[in-house]
Amino acid sequence: MKNIKFFNKVKISITSIKGYRELLKDSLSKAILYSIILSLIVGSFLGVFSFITAGKIQKSMKDLISSEKFKFTLEDGILNFENSPIKKEYGGELIIYVDTNITLDEVDSIRKLVVHKNESLVILRDGISYRIDGNKFDYKFSELPLITNINNETILKSLNLIEIVKYLVFFINIILTYFSFIINSLALSVCGIIISKMNKLKMYYKDILKLSIYATTLPAILGIIVPIGTFSLLISGIYLILVMKMLKFN
Repeated sequence: MKNIKFFNKVKISITSIKGYRELLKDSLSKAILYSIILSLIVGSFLGVFSFITAGKIQKSMKDLISSEKFKFTLEDGILNFENSPIKKEYGGELIIYVDTNITLDEVDSIRKLVVHKNESLVILRDGISYRIDGNKFDYKFSELPLITNINNETILKSLNLIEIVKYLVFFINIILTYFSFIINSLALSVCGIIISKMNKLKMYYKDILKLSIYATTLPAILGIIVPIGTFSLLISGIYLILVMKMLKFN
Protein backbone atom coordinates (compact mmCIF):
# COMPACT_ATOMS: atom_id res chain seq x y z
CA MET A 1 0.00 0.00 0.00
CA LYS A 2 1.18 3.52 -0.81
CA ASN A 3 2.34 5.34 2.31
CA ILE A 4 -0.02 8.25 3.13
CA LYS A 5 1.70 11.31 4.52
CA PHE A 6 0.65 12.70 7.89
CA PHE A 7 -1.11 15.86 6.70
CA ASN A 8 -2.89 13.91 3.96
CA LYS A 9 -4.22 11.65 6.71
CA VAL A 10 -5.45 14.69 8.58
CA LYS A 11 -7.19 15.96 5.45
CA ILE A 12 -8.79 12.59 4.70
CA SER A 13 -9.89 12.12 8.33
CA ILE A 14 -11.76 15.43 8.25
CA THR A 15 -13.01 15.78 4.67
CA SER A 16 -13.35 12.35 3.06
CA ILE A 17 -15.53 9.56 4.43
CA LYS A 18 -14.65 7.37 1.43
CA GLY A 19 -10.96 8.03 2.09
CA TYR A 20 -11.24 6.03 5.32
CA ARG A 21 -11.03 2.89 3.17
CA GLU A 22 -7.40 3.82 2.45
CA LEU A 23 -6.75 4.69 6.11
CA LEU A 24 -8.16 1.31 7.08
CA LYS A 25 -5.35 -0.36 5.11
CA ASP A 26 -2.82 1.29 7.43
CA SER A 27 -1.35 -0.79 10.25
CA LEU A 28 -2.45 -0.14 13.84
CA SER A 29 1.08 0.96 14.74
CA LYS A 30 0.91 3.70 12.08
CA ALA A 31 -2.48 4.82 13.39
CA ILE A 32 -1.04 5.06 16.91
CA LEU A 33 1.96 6.98 15.58
CA TYR A 34 -0.50 9.34 13.87
CA SER A 35 -2.29 9.92 17.18
CA ILE A 36 1.02 10.73 18.90
CA ILE A 37 2.09 13.25 16.24
CA LEU A 38 -1.35 14.91 16.15
CA SER A 39 -1.44 15.13 19.96
CA LEU A 40 2.06 16.61 19.94
CA ILE A 41 0.98 19.35 17.50
CA VAL A 42 -2.34 20.12 19.21
CA GLY A 43 -0.80 19.91 22.69
CA SER A 44 2.01 22.26 21.64
CA PHE A 45 -0.49 24.87 20.49
CA LEU A 46 -2.39 24.60 23.78
CA GLY A 47 0.90 24.63 25.69
CA VAL A 48 2.02 27.84 23.96
CA PHE A 49 -1.28 29.53 24.84
CA SER A 50 -0.89 28.46 28.49
CA PHE A 51 2.77 29.55 28.48
CA ILE A 52 1.86 33.02 27.19
CA THR A 53 -1.03 33.36 29.67
CA ALA A 54 1.19 32.36 32.63
CA GLY A 55 3.85 34.84 31.44
CA LYS A 56 1.31 37.66 31.28
CA ILE A 57 0.05 36.87 34.77
CA GLN A 58 3.64 36.75 36.08
CA LYS A 59 4.50 40.14 34.54
CA SER A 60 1.24 41.70 35.72
CA MET A 61 1.75 40.48 39.27
CA LYS A 62 5.39 41.63 39.35
CA ASP A 63 4.48 45.10 38.06
CA LEU A 64 1.69 45.38 40.60
CA ILE A 65 3.59 44.12 43.63
CA SER A 66 6.68 46.19 42.79
CA SER A 67 4.57 49.33 42.77
CA GLU A 68 4.78 51.78 45.70
CA LYS A 69 0.99 51.66 45.87
CA PHE A 70 1.07 47.97 46.59
CA LYS A 71 2.97 47.91 49.89
CA PHE A 72 1.44 45.46 52.34
CA THR A 73 1.96 43.12 55.26
CA LEU A 74 0.14 39.93 56.13
CA GLU A 75 0.28 38.81 59.72
CA ASP A 76 -1.76 36.08 61.43
CA GLY A 77 -4.20 35.81 58.53
CA ILE A 78 -4.98 39.55 58.42
CA LEU A 79 -3.89 41.69 55.47
CA ASN A 80 -2.94 45.34 55.92
CA PHE A 81 -2.67 47.49 52.83
CA GLU A 82 -1.28 51.01 52.90
CA ASN A 83 -3.26 52.14 49.84
CA SER A 84 -6.58 50.36 49.85
CA PRO A 85 -8.72 50.01 47.75
CA ILE A 86 -6.70 49.46 44.53
CA LYS A 87 -8.01 48.37 41.14
CA LYS A 88 -5.87 47.26 38.18
CA GLU A 89 -7.26 46.16 34.80
CA TYR A 90 -5.32 44.26 32.15
CA GLY A 91 -6.95 44.42 28.73
CA GLY A 92 -10.45 43.03 28.50
CA GLU A 93 -9.75 39.82 30.38
CA LEU A 94 -8.26 40.34 33.85
CA ILE A 95 -8.91 42.65 36.80
CA ILE A 96 -7.13 42.68 40.17
CA TYR A 97 -8.94 44.46 43.00
CA VAL A 98 -7.59 44.99 46.51
CA ASP A 99 -9.72 46.18 49.41
CA THR A 100 -8.63 45.36 52.96
CA ASN A 101 -11.59 47.21 54.42
CA ILE A 102 -13.92 44.27 53.73
CA THR A 103 -13.78 40.52 54.35
CA LEU A 104 -14.62 37.46 52.25
CA ASP A 105 -18.09 37.38 53.79
CA GLU A 106 -18.71 40.76 52.15
CA VAL A 107 -17.20 39.97 48.74
CA ASP A 108 -20.58 40.22 46.97
CA SER A 109 -20.68 43.92 47.85
CA ILE A 110 -17.95 44.61 45.27
CA ARG A 111 -19.18 42.12 42.66
CA LYS A 112 -20.29 44.85 40.26
CA LEU A 113 -16.69 46.14 40.10
CA VAL A 114 -15.25 42.88 38.72
CA VAL A 115 -18.09 40.94 37.09
CA HIS A 116 -17.54 42.53 33.66
CA LYS A 117 -14.21 40.70 33.26
CA ASN A 118 -13.71 37.02 32.36
CA GLU A 119 -11.13 36.68 35.13
CA SER A 120 -10.79 38.54 38.42
CA LEU A 121 -8.58 38.31 41.50
CA VAL A 122 -10.01 40.06 44.58
CA ILE A 123 -7.69 40.43 47.58
CA LEU A 124 -9.52 41.22 50.83
CA ARG A 125 -8.73 41.65 54.52
CA ASP A 126 -8.91 37.96 55.41
CA GLY A 127 -8.61 36.13 52.08
CA ILE A 128 -8.78 36.09 48.30
CA SER A 129 -11.61 35.46 45.86
CA TYR A 130 -10.69 34.22 42.37
CA ARG A 131 -13.22 34.08 39.55
CA ILE A 132 -12.75 32.72 36.02
CA ASP A 133 -15.45 32.11 33.39
CA GLY A 134 -18.20 32.26 36.00
CA ASN A 135 -16.52 29.90 38.49
CA LYS A 136 -15.61 31.42 41.87
CA PHE A 137 -13.08 30.17 44.44
CA ASP A 138 -12.66 31.69 47.91
CA TYR A 139 -9.66 31.10 50.18
CA LYS A 140 -8.99 32.47 53.66
CA PHE A 141 -5.38 33.38 54.45
CA SER A 142 -5.60 31.55 57.77
CA GLU A 143 -6.57 28.31 55.99
CA LEU A 144 -3.71 28.38 53.45
CA PRO A 145 -0.89 26.25 54.91
CA LEU A 146 2.04 28.09 53.28
CA ILE A 147 0.87 31.60 54.14
CA THR A 148 2.03 33.01 57.49
CA ASN A 149 3.74 36.39 57.68
CA ILE A 150 4.63 37.81 54.27
CA ASN A 151 5.27 41.09 52.48
CA ASN A 152 6.08 42.42 48.99
CA GLU A 153 9.60 40.98 48.88
CA THR A 154 8.37 37.51 49.81
CA ILE A 155 5.79 37.54 47.01
CA LEU A 156 8.28 38.74 44.39
CA LYS A 157 10.63 35.87 45.22
CA SER A 158 7.83 33.32 44.97
CA LEU A 159 6.72 34.69 41.59
CA ASN A 160 10.01 33.48 40.13
CA LEU A 161 8.62 29.95 40.52
CA ILE A 162 6.11 30.73 37.77
CA GLU A 163 9.03 30.66 35.34
CA ILE A 164 9.39 26.93 36.07
CA VAL A 165 5.63 26.37 36.11
CA LYS A 166 5.29 27.87 32.61
CA TYR A 167 7.50 25.15 31.11
CA LEU A 168 5.83 22.41 33.14
CA VAL A 169 2.40 23.54 31.93
CA PHE A 170 3.62 23.40 28.33
CA PHE A 171 4.63 19.73 28.58
CA ILE A 172 1.63 18.81 30.72
CA ASN A 173 -0.65 20.13 27.97
CA ILE A 174 0.96 17.77 25.46
CA ILE A 175 0.65 14.77 27.79
CA LEU A 176 -2.98 15.56 28.68
CA THR A 177 -3.85 16.08 25.01
CA TYR A 178 -2.54 12.62 24.10
CA PHE A 179 -4.18 11.03 27.13
CA SER A 180 -7.53 12.64 26.19
CA PHE A 181 -7.11 11.59 22.53
CA ILE A 182 -6.47 7.95 23.40
CA ILE A 183 -9.28 7.77 25.98
CA ASN A 184 -11.75 9.21 23.45
CA SER A 185 -10.51 6.81 20.76
CA LEU A 186 -10.86 3.79 23.06
CA ALA A 187 -14.34 4.88 24.19
CA LEU A 188 -15.33 5.40 20.56
CA SER A 189 -13.98 1.98 19.59
CA VAL A 190 -16.33 0.36 22.11
CA CYS A 191 -19.22 2.17 20.43
CA GLY A 192 -17.72 1.08 17.11
CA ILE A 193 -18.07 -2.59 18.05
CA ILE A 194 -21.81 -2.06 18.59
CA ILE A 195 -22.17 -0.06 15.37
CA SER A 196 -20.35 -2.73 13.35
CA LYS A 197 -22.66 -5.42 14.75
CA MET A 198 -25.71 -3.33 13.89
CA ASN A 199 -24.43 -2.90 10.33
CA LYS A 200 -23.50 -6.61 10.11
CA LEU A 201 -19.86 -5.79 9.41
CA LYS A 202 -17.29 -8.43 10.24
CA MET A 203 -14.41 -6.32 11.53
CA TYR A 204 -11.46 -7.02 13.79
CA TYR A 205 -11.19 -4.78 16.86
CA LYS A 206 -7.86 -3.38 15.66
CA ASP A 207 -9.60 -2.08 12.51
CA ILE A 208 -12.35 -0.46 14.57
CA LEU A 209 -9.71 1.15 16.79
CA LYS A 210 -7.86 2.50 13.73
CA LEU A 211 -11.08 4.09 12.42
CA SER A 212 -11.77 5.52 15.89
CA ILE A 213 -8.33 7.13 16.03
CA TYR A 214 -8.76 8.84 12.66
CA ALA A 215 -12.36 9.82 13.48
CA THR A 216 -11.10 11.69 16.56
CA THR A 217 -9.02 14.05 14.39
CA LEU A 218 -11.51 16.91 14.00
CA PRO A 219 -12.49 17.11 17.71
CA ALA A 220 -8.79 17.18 18.66
CA ILE A 221 -8.11 20.10 16.31
CA LEU A 222 -11.25 21.96 17.39
CA GLY A 223 -9.95 21.71 20.95
CA ILE A 224 -7.28 24.27 20.04
CA ILE A 225 -9.95 26.86 19.32
CA VAL A 226 -12.62 26.08 21.91
CA PRO A 227 -13.07 23.45 24.66
CA ILE A 228 -15.74 21.04 23.37
CA GLY A 229 -15.70 18.47 26.20
CA THR A 230 -18.19 15.63 25.67
CA PHE A 231 -19.08 16.97 22.21
CA SER A 232 -15.73 15.50 21.15
CA LEU A 233 -17.14 11.97 21.39
CA LEU A 234 -20.33 13.05 19.63
CA ILE A 235 -18.46 14.54 16.64
CA SER A 236 -16.10 11.57 16.27
CA GLY A 237 -19.08 9.23 16.73
CA ILE A 238 -20.84 10.81 13.75
CA TYR A 239 -17.70 10.26 11.65
CA LEU A 240 -17.50 6.61 12.72
CA ILE A 241 -21.19 5.96 11.94
CA LEU A 242 -20.83 7.50 8.45
CA VAL A 243 -17.65 5.50 7.77
CA MET A 244 -19.26 2.21 8.79
CA LYS A 245 -22.35 2.99 6.70
CA MET A 246 -20.04 3.60 3.76
CA LEU A 247 -18.17 0.32 4.38
CA LYS A 248 -21.45 -1.58 4.58
CA PHE A 249 -22.61 -0.39 1.16
CA ASN A 250 -19.19 -0.83 -0.44
